Amino acid sequence: MFLYPALLTALALIALPILIHLINLFRHRRVEWAAMEFLLASFRKHSKWIRMREALLLLCRIGIVALIVLAAAVPLVSDQWGRILGGQKTNLIFLLDDSYSMRARSGETTCFGQAKSALLQFFADQNISPGQTVTIIAFSKPDAPILSVPVDSQLKELLEQTLEKTYPTQRDDSPENVLHTAADWVESNKQSAHRIFLISDFRQVNWLSDNGKLSEKLRQEVERLTSLKATVSFIDVSGQSGDESTRSAAGLDRINIGIAALKPGSGTIAAGVPIPMTVEAINHSSTAAKNVSIRLETDGKPLPAALIHNIEPGETGRANFTVSYPQGGCHTIKATLSADGLDADNERFCVLDVPARVSTLLIGYQPRTSDEPDPSHQPDVRFVQTALAPGAPVDTGLACRVENDRFLNAANLDEFKTVYLLNVRGFSNLAGENLLQWLRKGGTAVVFLGDKTDASSWNSWVEKVDELKGLKLSKPQTLPPDFLRKRSDLNVFDNPIFRIFEGEKNAFLAAVNVNTYYALESPEAVEKHTLAQLRNGAPLMVETPVGDGAVVVFFTSAAPTWNNWGKGNPSYIVVLHQLQAELINRGVKEDNHLVGRPIEFEFNSKAFTDQFQCTVPPPENEAQLDLQARQIDLTAQMDKDVTKAVLPDVPRSGVYRFKFQPKPGVEGDSASVSDVKDVAVNVAVEEGNLKKLDLNEFKRSWPEIPLEIADSATVSALLAGPQGFNLQPYCLYALILLMILEMLIAYWASSHLAHVPNVVQKGGAR
Repeated sequence: MFLYPALLTALALIALPILIHLINLFRHRRVEWAAMEFLLASFRKHSKWIRMREALLLLCRIGIVALIVLAAAVPLVSDQWGRILGGQKTNLIFLLDDSYSMRARSGETTCFGQAKSALLQFFADQNISPGQTVTIIAFSKPDAPILSVPVDSQLKELLEQTLEKTYPTQRDDSPENVLHTAADWVESNKQSAHRIFLISDFRQVNWLSDNGKLSEKLRQEVERLTSLKATVSFIDVSGQSGDESTRSAAGLDRINIGIAALKPGSGTIAAGVPIPMTVEAINHSSTAAKNVSIRLETDGKPLPAALIHNIEPGETGRANFTVSYPQGGCHTIKATLSADGLDADNERFCVLDVPARVSTLLIGYQPRTSDEPDPSHQPDVRFVQTALAPGAPVDTGLACRVENDRFLNAANLDEFKTVYLLNVRGFSNLAGENLLQWLRKGGTAVVFLGDKTDASSWNSWVEKVDELKGLKLSKPQTLPPDFLRKRSDLNVFDNPIFRIFEGEKNAFLAAVNVNTYYALESPEAVEKHTLAQLRNGAPLMVETPVGDGAVVVFFTSAAPTWNNWGKGNPSYIVVLHQLQAELINRGVKEDNHLVGRPIEFEFNSKAFTDQFQCTVPPPENEAQLDLQARQIDLTAQMDKDVTKAVLPDVPRSGVYRFKFQPKPGVEGDSASVSDVKDVAVNVAVEEGNLKKLDLNEFKRSWPEIPLEIADSATVSALLAGPQGFNLQPYCLYALILLMILEMLIAYWASSHLAHVPNVVQKGGAR
């Protein structure tokens, strides 16, 4: 085989040495000379040797012309012959992008369909030399090639069967891992030659870093491959070749809208109450999207569609809706967009773990005399309880339990979402330590101070907690009335708790009057955590994080003893409910499980065994089962004394159901309710950004790295050349040797005068 077979026509030039030789035979003139008889006799005696030398000289000159032509045509032989000649075996490694952006439409097919066609076309040309090795590695499984076989007569059929069962995934895999695997492969097989073909749609999101420049890690992997003498070729199958203006003019800057989020809004999540939800859609195209309709359903039942009127290019639009469930448990919400240029990001799932009631603990002070009311009748407790859970006919989803401060000494606070400390005198060291551990695990506490609060007891607790040292109390202060300027006593900052009051002059907040408040020893220490302050600049409401939890402190009373807030002012109830919703919903904003990442979560190992079962969502196509059954039996893992349920392979989006086995002897509602956990898995929305990488700019940015770049239109030209062991260097070596031999034979075949010393002396010659 020859890389440039058309050049073989130049072999006709070998007639030139023959023609020149014949011409030289007929150019001699016959001259009669007597002394020539002696030379003719000598010639007849040595004529065979003379003809042999001339023939050898002619053959050398013919061989020189032939070798020049053959070297220019680049002769190739199979790798078996190459190894006999001491050459290298050639490995062809194809890196196939199977991330979900390859589902985007490209002409009458998809980008992945274009990639399959490019592979089939490459081997259909039958230019692959037997003895080579073909390896195809998908982005999603860099450590497990989907095909790795030597080239033989069965390769084409095997390739067709393999590609028929290969589909793009719903993952967002970067080319970094597969390039790293290819580099390791090349480095471990240095005795072979390697050609790397990276087949992808080359989206910016996978190749550019956060600063908009080419990823340094990808650059390092490509440099590593080229330093190992591997030939790297990039094959663009996006159908969007050319610069950005050309692509836009051709209508190739495709419209794609993806659902970016589906999550609970600000509100209490509980059975029987409306649960606010938010759905967000992101516009990845270059034109505005109008009247985007999103179909909604919960537990398989349709809901009214959500409508987003306008989404500007690169922006995110939002729509709000509500769901309600008469019973607690795991409930699934699904949002779906109409079909567009890419389908994988048109669905999103959310699982709400809805409790029957949200348990809230209200702590009042311990009565010391019979004249003091028990906690349930204390004014601060009564006002907060009435605001949070007023009872029928108003259902807020909250269940309030009232206890005194001694309850904190040994109580298990894990069952409560929020603890309210309402005008308590203080608490013991044991209660303080118990409360602190619960806060660090994610609990949230709301503190209202008052006339019963003991500043010294409070300060002794906060001094032991680094995050709370700025909350040391001074003493109660009186806020004088502002009769002259009539300013509002309550000034709030931008925070979701008060966002409902934005955009209008709210008379309810302006009507709040604060008479007495606790001053801080160092108010500047909590300046960045202040949510509301008095008109004199003193902090009135401060939120301070503690571990995974938080403490919110009101430096006035919950009851209308130090203020008039709870006395007929609706904003009091609104703020408490907004605060409660923000505190309890922090950990349930949205499932962050993505396709391709493992699912893992802790479960109650005291109630359940370490054997459990996972139900995987059905595939889009039965051929995409990935050798994985829908029902998977798994064993829990132990990590630092924590029992975790782990599903290492998450192949597609949807709802995964984990079913646990109760331990013998464990009965009751607590076990039956928690033995099933649903987990929502979604695609990474960034992969839906189809903005194309400019490969020409890409190549110019790496001038020191030799890259071959082709697109769907020119892939045949890149790949059509025959593969095999290159004999061109051997032709050049033979050419040099033959030219040296030709000169030696020419010298041997020519006539030379014998060397006769000739001494010229003065006066004559001798």
